[in-house]
Amino acid sequence: MSSSSSDPRSLLDALRSGAPLPAFPAEAVESARALARDVSQAALARVEALPEPLALAVLEAAVSDGHTVLPEALASSSVKPLVKAAKKALYQLRSRGVAVAGPARAAPAEPPPPPPPRPSTRSPAPSPVTASERSCWHGCCAARAWRWCRCSCPTSAAW
Repeated sequence: MSSSSSDPRSLLDALRSGAPLPAFPAEAVESARALARDVSQAALARVEALPEPLALAVLEAAVSDGHTVLPEALASSSVKPLVKAAKKALYQLRSRGVAVAGPARAAPAEPPPPPPPRPSTRSPAPSPVTASERSCWHGCCAARAWRWCRCSCPTSAAW
Protein backbone atom coordinates (compact mmCIF):
# COMPACT_ATOMS: atom_id res chain seq x y z
CA MET A 1 0.00 0.00 0.00
CA SER A 2 1.54 3.34 -0.99
CA SER A 3 1.49 6.39 1.24
CA SER A 4 -1.03 8.13 -1.04
CA SER A 5 -3.49 5.26 -0.65
CA SER A 6 -3.30 5.54 3.16
CA ASP A 7 -3.61 9.35 3.23
CA PRO A 8 -7.11 10.09 4.64
CA ARG A 9 -7.76 13.00 2.26
CA SER A 10 -6.84 11.10 -0.89
CA LEU A 11 -8.85 8.09 0.32
CA LEU A 12 -11.82 10.34 1.03
CA ASP A 13 -11.58 11.80 -2.48
CA ALA A 14 -11.47 8.25 -3.90
CA LEU A 15 -14.45 7.19 -1.78
CA ARG A 16 -16.51 10.17 -2.84
CA SER A 17 -15.60 9.89 -6.53
CA GLY A 18 -16.29 6.15 -6.68
CA ALA A 19 -12.73 5.27 -7.75
CA PRO A 20 -11.75 1.64 -7.20
CA LEU A 21 -9.70 0.85 -4.09
CA PRO A 22 -8.26 -2.64 -4.68
CA ALA A 23 -6.09 -2.50 -1.54
CA PHE A 24 -9.16 -2.89 0.69
CA PRO A 25 -11.98 -5.47 0.86
CA ALA A 26 -14.92 -4.53 -1.38
CA GLU A 27 -17.52 -4.65 1.43
CA ALA A 28 -15.34 -2.36 3.60
CA VAL A 29 -14.99 0.11 0.72
CA GLU A 30 -18.76 0.14 0.11
CA SER A 31 -19.47 0.63 3.80
CA ALA A 32 -16.91 3.48 3.95
CA ARG A 33 -18.48 5.10 0.87
CA ALA A 34 -21.92 5.02 2.49
CA LEU A 35 -20.53 6.48 5.74
CA ALA A 36 -18.59 9.21 3.87
CA ARG A 37 -21.73 10.24 2.00
CA ASP A 38 -23.79 10.67 5.18
CA VAL A 39 -21.39 11.27 8.07
CA SER A 40 -24.16 12.50 10.36
CA GLN A 41 -25.56 8.94 10.47
CA ALA A 42 -22.17 7.24 11.02
CA ALA A 43 -22.18 4.93 14.03
CA LEU A 44 -19.11 4.41 16.19
CA ALA A 45 -19.20 0.61 15.86
CA ARG A 46 -19.43 0.74 12.06
CA VAL A 47 -16.47 3.13 11.79
CA GLU A 48 -14.36 1.07 14.22
CA ALA A 49 -15.08 -2.06 12.15
CA LEU A 50 -13.50 -0.50 9.05
CA PRO A 51 -9.80 -0.89 8.24
CA GLU A 52 -7.89 1.95 9.89
CA PRO A 53 -7.15 3.99 6.71
CA LEU A 54 -10.82 3.88 5.66
CA ALA A 55 -11.95 4.82 9.17
CA LEU A 56 -9.58 7.79 9.09
CA ALA A 57 -11.03 8.81 5.72
CA VAL A 58 -14.57 8.72 7.16
CA LEU A 59 -13.33 10.83 10.08
CA GLU A 60 -11.84 13.26 7.56
CA ALA A 61 -15.26 13.46 5.89
CA ALA A 62 -16.79 14.43 9.24
CA VAL A 63 -14.22 17.19 9.71
CA SER A 64 -14.65 18.55 6.19
CA ASP A 65 -18.43 18.61 6.63
CA GLY A 66 -18.17 20.22 10.10
CA HIS A 67 -19.87 17.37 11.99
CA THR A 68 -18.78 16.88 15.60
CA VAL A 69 -20.70 13.76 16.62
CA LEU A 70 -18.35 11.20 15.05
CA PRO A 71 -15.08 12.78 16.27
CA GLU A 72 -16.52 13.16 19.78
CA ALA A 73 -17.57 9.49 19.79
CA LEU A 74 -14.23 8.30 18.40
CA ALA A 75 -12.33 10.29 21.04
CA SER A 76 -13.47 7.70 23.59
CA SER A 77 -12.92 4.70 21.32
CA SER A 78 -10.88 1.67 22.28
CA VAL A 79 -8.81 1.90 19.05
CA LYS A 80 -5.82 4.07 19.92
CA PRO A 81 -5.01 5.42 16.39
CA LEU A 82 -8.65 6.45 15.96
CA VAL A 83 -8.65 8.20 19.34
CA LYS A 84 -5.55 10.15 18.37
CA ALA A 85 -7.03 11.13 15.00
CA ALA A 86 -10.36 12.05 16.61
CA LYS A 87 -8.66 14.37 19.09
CA LYS A 88 -6.81 16.01 16.21
CA ALA A 89 -10.11 16.34 14.32
CA LEU A 90 -11.78 17.97 17.35
CA TYR A 91 -8.90 20.44 17.55
CA GLN A 92 -9.31 21.26 13.85
CA LEU A 93 -13.04 21.79 14.31
CA ARG A 94 -12.48 24.02 17.35
CA SER A 95 -9.92 26.03 15.36
CA ARG A 96 -12.52 26.62 12.65
CA GLY A 97 -14.98 27.93 15.24
CA VAL A 98 -17.26 24.89 15.41
CA ALA A 99 -18.74 24.35 18.87
CA VAL A 100 -17.32 21.13 20.25
CA ALA A 101 -18.21 19.51 23.56
CA GLY A 102 -15.32 19.33 25.99
CA PRO A 103 -13.81 16.01 27.01
CA ALA A 104 -15.73 14.04 29.60
CA ARG A 105 -14.12 14.52 32.98
CA ALA A 106 -14.57 12.59 36.15
CA ALA A 107 -16.50 14.27 38.92
CA PRO A 108 -14.19 15.94 41.42
CA ALA A 109 -13.44 13.81 44.43
CA GLU A 110 -14.65 14.91 47.83
CA PRO A 111 -11.99 16.71 49.83
CA PRO A 112 -10.40 14.59 52.53
CA PRO A 113 -11.84 15.00 56.02
CA PRO A 114 -10.00 17.47 58.24
CA PRO A 115 -7.39 15.94 60.49
CA PRO A 116 -8.42 15.25 64.08
CA PRO A 117 -7.46 17.99 66.55
CA ARG A 118 -4.04 17.59 68.07
CA PRO A 119 -3.86 17.17 71.82
CA SER A 120 -2.69 20.22 73.73
CA THR A 121 0.99 20.23 74.62
CA ARG A 122 0.67 23.04 77.14
CA SER A 123 1.32 22.31 80.75
CA PRO A 124 -0.93 23.85 83.37
CA ALA A 125 0.16 27.25 84.68
CA PRO A 126 2.21 27.18 87.82
CA SER A 127 0.59 28.79 90.82
CA PRO A 128 1.60 32.36 91.63
CA VAL A 129 4.24 32.75 94.29
CA THR A 130 3.02 36.08 95.63
CA ALA A 131 0.15 38.43 94.88
CA SER A 132 2.37 40.66 92.75
CA GLU A 133 4.09 37.83 90.96
CA ARG A 134 1.90 35.89 88.56
CA SER A 135 2.51 33.41 85.82
CA CYS A 136 2.00 34.53 82.29
CA TRP A 137 2.29 33.04 78.89
CA HIS A 138 4.22 35.23 76.51
CA GLY A 139 6.60 35.11 73.63
CA CYS A 140 10.27 35.26 74.12
CA CYS A 141 12.08 36.82 71.17
CA ALA A 142 15.41 35.25 72.03
CA ALA A 143 14.03 31.73 72.28
CA ARG A 144 11.56 32.27 69.39
CA ALA A 145 8.95 30.37 71.32
CA TRP A 146 6.10 30.82 73.74
CA ARG A 147 6.79 29.90 77.31
CA TRP A 148 5.49 30.22 80.85
CA CYS A 149 7.24 32.68 83.07
CA ARG A 150 6.82 34.39 86.44
CA CYS A 151 6.98 38.07 85.96
CA SER A 152 5.16 41.28 86.63
CA CYS A 153 4.63 42.22 82.99
CA PRO A 154 1.43 43.96 81.83
CA THR A 155 0.12 40.62 80.57
CA SER A 156 0.23 39.03 84.01
CA ALA A 157 -1.05 42.20 85.69
CA ALA A 158 -4.16 42.11 83.50
CA TRP A 159 -5.25 38.92 85.21
